[in-house]
Amino acid sequence: MGRLAQPQRVRLSVIPTLAIQWLMPRLPLFNERHPDVNVELRQFKHDEDFTRDDVDLWIEVKRPRRRWPDHIQTRYLLGRELIPVCTPRWSKQFRAPQDLHGATLLHHTNFPDNWERWFDKAGAPSQPVLGPGFDLTMHLIVAAKAGMGVAVVPGCLVERELLQGELVMPFDIDVSCGRGYFVCSKRDTPAFTARDKFADWLAEQAHAGWASTTP
Repeated sequence: MGRLAQPQRVRLSVIPTLAIQWLMPRLPLFNERHPDVNVELRQFKHDEDFTRDDVDLWIEVKRPRRRWPDHIQTRYLLGRELIPVCTPRWSKQFRAPQDLHGATLLHHTNFPDNWERWFDKAGAPSQPVLGPGFDLTMHLIVAAKAGMGVAVVPGCLVERELLQGELVMPFDIDVSCGRGYFVCSKRDTPAFTARDKFADWLAEQAHAGWASTTP
């Protein structure tokens, strides 16, 4: 009944950091192109089992050692590539990737191996001594902007900070974390136009990068 009454509503659950840093700056573009579709954000839940009736689409991170449920279909969106970021002031002290061995390495507590992956890719393998840890990438970004140290984060989440010069990459080296963000929906739910429009637009934006937000 709800679907028939409001066929142009898309109910979305999305990881908060991705919503704030990547999705929200782009939503006005979607609204301009599809004024007949309303995107409504629903509460994000950790350890989602994808059985809720109040969500049409999820944007979820692929977690290590966890398979997607059989009743869910997924589509990779973006976010596999990790990059190091810090304030311009911090970056001046680094000349080679191994210089970061002695830096304050901010890290995500759920993914403590991110720095080890990056050092391997940068040709400076080590067992890094990690600094302060945070359980949200948003907190990592804020800590890096505050000058607390160097963070390694998905590049898509700091596009605006890099463009505005709040953060810089001390080294132009990225590494795949093997995870990334995926658009998820239930297999047994009939397709409807509004959801499909939004899912296709998300894929288009992910492919276009930050340039897609400018006229």
